[in-house]
Amino acid sequence: MKVSDFQKYLRALAEVVATKAPSTELLQAADALTPFAAYKMEEFGKFLLLTEEEYGTTGKLPKAAPLPPPPKPRAPNKQNLSLEQLLEAVDSLKIRLRTDHNLDRKAVEAELEPFGKLTAAVLAEALQRLGMKDLKGTKTVLMTKILSHTLSVQSGVERSEA
Repeated sequence: MKVSDFQKYLRALAEVVATKAPSTELLQAADALTPFAAYKMEEFGKFLLLTEEEYGTTGKLPKAAPLPPPPKPRAPNKQNLSLEQLLEAVDSLKIRLRTDHNLDRKAVEAELEPFGKLTAAVLAEALQRLGMKDLKGTKTVLMTKILSHTLSVQSGVERSEA
């Protein structure tokens, strides 16, 4: 599990909480975790323990974070791309777009680009599973619809029609 998954759970919990103050606090906590979203929870937990140890001893936060650099995102295996991998990539990007305000259209396009090698039928199936109804078009058109659907979370309104 990654910190980004934990952020997702905090946001979901914030939606369930009835009172406004705890909900706001949960959303603020989720936002504060954004710089650490790529880390596994185990690594992040170790980081927090080291930071607390230093803070508890000296009363100051460490100047250099003992956390290793985040892992580089791996490109999907271009040989064996699947519908499930595409849907996972879209879900992951949608989460990251909600939390990482530095993620831009070009980065999203780059991450989705390898999936352009999938067949038009697989891309249409992906659109259908994403809740879209217009499943016609060339592979390029279908990929553009998937990209638009993914980017729609930035505006706060997910599109179910493309």
